[in-house]
Amino acid sequence: MPQGGVLPTLSEYRSAVLKEEGGVLGVMGGTVTLDPEIADTNAARSLISAKLYDDEKLSGAFGSQYVWIPRYSDQRRTLIRGYRTRFASIFAPPESGSYRLQFFGYGQTRELAASSSAASIEAAVHEIAPALSGVDVTTDPLGMLIDLDFRIGIGCTAGQMVAQGGVGICLVSRDFSTALRKGTRWLLSPRIPFETEDEVLGLHECVNLALADIRETDLLPVASALPFHQRPKVVRLTDIAPWLEPEMVLGFFAPTDWVSVTGFRPPTSGTYQLQPHTARPWPLTPTPLPYNASGTDIKMALQALLGTSMIHVTPETVAPEYQIIWESMYHRALITSTAGYVVGYSSERLRDPYAAAIVPSHLADFESSTFGDPGYAEDQSWFISCQRPAYTRICPQTYPRKADGSLDTSREPIPGTVWVESTTGLINDFDQARPSIEKVAPAALRYACLALAAVAPAGEATRWEQMAARSATVAASRVVYGKQSRRSLGSPTIRSWPPLDGSRGIWNS
Repeated sequence: MPQGGVLPTLSEYRSAVLKEEGGVLGVMGGTVTLDPEIADTNAARSLISAKLYDDEKLSGAFGSQYVWIPRYSDQRRTLIRGYRTRFASIFAPPESGSYRLQFFGYGQTRELAASSSAASIEAAVHEIAPALSGVDVTTDPLGMLIDLDFRIGIGCTAGQMVAQGGVGICLVSRDFSTALRKGTRWLLSPRIPFETEDEVLGLHECVNLALADIRETDLLPVASALPFHQRPKVVRLTDIAPWLEPEMVLGFFAPTDWVSVTGFRPPTSGTYQLQPHTARPWPLTPTPLPYNASGTDIKMALQALLGTSMIHVTPETVAPEYQIIWESMYHRALITSTAGYVVGYSSERLRDPYAAAIVPSHLADFESSTFGDPGYAEDQSWFISCQRPAYTRICPQTYPRKADGSLDTSREPIPGTVWVESTTGLINDFDQARPSIEKVAPAALRYACLALAAVAPAGEATRWEQMAARSATVAASRVVYGKQSRRSLGSPTIRSWPPLDGSRGIWNS
């Protein structure tokens, strides 16, 4: 499996779906323009953006639409009568010299130095006319933010007006988990929610359904903590993976050698104990290690616990971070600690496995289908080659790390690097999956169109069903032939793929 950070994310899948059919879903995106005002009781449920501003819009504008905040994975719905405007402009003073601010219809300020503070600019504005006594001026990364009580056109004799007019504010049905600060990205959807809501299938669920239809060839590891003579002689498919079906199986492969690398950053004080993790349970290292233990000390403690010399630590001296390298026949040999942080992990095969000498027998059963246990030793991973639904293995998003190695959740999330089993598919914007965007986008649009058809009036429902049929045809062609140019297929009688009756075939990648 490729390392995370190089494959498509939920955000990229979603963006591609929204571009299909000329952007028929009508989703709009932008960023928050201004921080919420501390005196505003609605600050925690306000979406503030210049892109939403229109002085002619009434309170019902953008009502009952779905808002998605990628940074916090927050979905909200806008109030039916929740549209407001806030009048604000941004002015960038010149680098030197002086200037005047012009408030059309009222007058202009006295000559102001380029280095004038926000307080002195505000005082100069108040001197123009009593009607401007409510104008507030504060510093802004782009210059000076001028808050107005009503719409006023503003000019300047030097410098630049960066933004004019105001911002639109959409109030949502409940507070955001965090009040939206300036620069936060948002999406606004008039038709389909991002997560399933109001009995309408969400756009992200449509992406995951498309991933469920696409199969990826994979070696699924199986291991036991018990010796062969102490464990059952059959392995239930549901114990291996909840999604695994007999018809997905392609073959069986014997154990092979793996090298696992754990990045470990020890604590800055006190002591800690290390613990290995494989199929069998392992205790903690019996003697706590001091925070300044060397790489050699860590290696000796782990080798004594594991009873093997196939574990190494670099560097061998005292360092702020170590790489713990463990060679075993288990596919995911990890080291954790009671203090400090695991800051990275990877596991790679040293050589490809051979086909199993004894092929496990299969017995189909209504309650639980089983495979015969091939008899490999405990803590050794053997493999079932299968075609798994693509949503069942993902790379979740993570966050940048602080200096001590802990995750900094106050910053923007980033793509992760560790792949995990999943029963839900992609949830957050930087979660990754393997299939290409070209395969997923039309298949996801098909599900989105069917979701809209299910809740649309009769005449409009037919249009969405026809679009779903076209999208299904394009999706199937991209799976079989790769990326294709779209042709207009207007006939409502065209059969979709996968079939609308629910009988899915396997979409080979």
